[in-house]
Amino acid sequence: MSRLDRALRAMFPAADPTPADLEVTEQAYHRRTSVAAASRRRRLIVPAAAVVALITTIGIVALQPSPVQAALTEIAQVARTIDIADLSDGDFYFTESTSTFTQTINFEDGTQITYTIDELRRVWISPTGQEAVIQTTRTNPSFQTNDDRALYFKLGLDTADALDTTQTTAVENSSHDAFAQDWPTDGPGLLRAIRELPSVNTDTQAAAQLLNLITESPAPPDLRAATIEALSRLDLDLIENAADMIHIRTKPTGLDNQILEFSLDNQGQLRHRTVINHDPAAPDSAVAVFAVDYTPTRIVEGPP
Repeated sequence: MSRLDRALRAMFPAADPTPADLEVTEQAYHRRTSVAAASRRRRLIVPAAAVVALITTIGIVALQPSPVQAALTEIAQVARTIDIADLSDGDFYFTESTSTFTQTINFEDGTQITYTIDELRRVWISPTGQEAVIQTTRTNPSFQTNDDRALYFKLGLDTADALDTTQTTAVENSSHDAFAQDWPTDGPGLLRAIRELPSVNTDTQAAAQLLNLITESPAPPDLRAATIEALSRLDLDLIENAADMIHIRTKPTGLDNQILEFSLDNQGQLRHRTVINHDPAAPDSAVAVFAVDYTPTRIVEGPP
């Protein structure tokens, strides 16, 4: 069975022809190929049967998923079957990421500085999502002008950014989005729950909320799989479907001020995310304000 067929059967089981349907179609085919011995009345009936079979086939083809749906459904199937190693006391979920993001500092006289800065981030999250240790190191600020660079250091903004310094923060009684509520573990149900959130009105906003469930995440396999299944039901553009990674982009509407680009590996791990500011009135002015690459989340023996 092909990848597309597996995805089709997983997403639309009701669309699969039953054995009875297949038998009727086969009989109609044989009747059509033996018209030489058929009566006039039989010759009139056979085309009708062929039309029914053709309509059934067209209906099944029309329900076939898009390449994005097919690829995400296959990844979700894999994610659901991945076993989690036994957790010992003190084990944490660990993710490392490198990002570049834009910061804008506004001053009272109306002037501002806009610059980009890189960040190395290491996150340890307990299996319950209630405890987290976050390490960040910011480096390499980049400015639009030399004057902006000079003002940045003159005002001590490098200290505010803790430039070239590793900061460690322990967070207790927090809650990862994966455990913010009792999420459904089926794709359609999870998507309905996400759409009920007050901040979700578009597919891009739904995608952002869904990705939060699997970002630096202790989400169990069934929730991770449901998240990917829910993503497959959104209106998304396929950028690339590589052997080990799928790259996707959301389609903005008039209600969206952002576009998301993201990548999932074939184990269902979020590996890249880009946030692009979007102006519906001037779509050509879109600019990326945040881009991050993630390592796969894995289990380790706790933070240092």
